[in-house]
Parts: sequence; C-alpha cells; structure tokens
Amino acid sequence: MGAATIYRTLRLLEESRLAIVHHFPGKGALYEVAFDRDHHDHLICELCGRIIEFTDDEIEQIQLDVARQHGFVLHTHRHELLGRCPECRAVDGIPSARNGSG
Repeated sequence: MGAATIYRTLRLLEESRLAIVHHFPGKGALYEVAFDRDHHDHLICELCGRIIEFTDDEIEQIQLDVARQHGFVLHTHRHELLGRCPECRAVDGIPSARNGSG
C-alpha cells in the first residue's frame, strides 16, 4: 500500500469523525480513534514529548459555562496543557510546583 493511500484514508477517517488528528509539539500529526471513545484532554511534556490523557468534570463544566457566557454552543474542543513531566523536571532539577510557576 502506498503512502498516498494511507494519507487519503486517514483524511477520510478524520472527515467521517472516526479519527481525530492532533498536532503535538515535536510529534507531527498523531491520530486517535474517535468512534465510541469518551472525550479526554492532554498533558504534554515539552521536553520528552510524553502525552498523558486525562478527564476532569470540573474543567468540562467551566468550559461550558465560559462558552455560554459568550453566547457559544460548543460542538467539540481540544484542551492541551504543555509543561514538563515529573521525570524531565527531576533530570533538570526543577522542583514540583502546584501553582504552575516552575
């Protein structure tokens, strides 16, 4: 099978909402199965590229509230948080910080 066929198929899966494409820093395009899968968001390490999937009902509700305050009806969203994972922080000697400042 040729590369053109693969890319064409991936594009069709995305258009059919059976796959979701993500463009994470340093990773190029990554595809996730979208069909019959619960929504989730991503934590992305800027150094090693580690991606952690997470869900948080409070964040989801806040996003809906903000959209509603601005007259939006959300159809979908992508939430990506960029930072450094614990392993990369340990290598760099960066202490853990709950307030996001380091």
